[in-house]
Amino acid sequence: MATKQHHTGIGLANVKRIESKYEEFMLINYEIKNGWFTFELEIIPDKESMEED
Repeated sequence: MATKQHHTGIGLANVKRIESKYEEFMLINYEIKNGWFTFELEIIPDKESMEED
């Protein structure tokens, strides 16, 4: 049974799995407040690729 009709997102469970694999490169924050779900994903560049520029 789907919990969201016509939902096309990648799903929070998948995001958590990706985060556990690449945790040194990502910051993820999410919350439910006043009936709103907010999600923030920040990708941190690795130092090696930053030095090549």
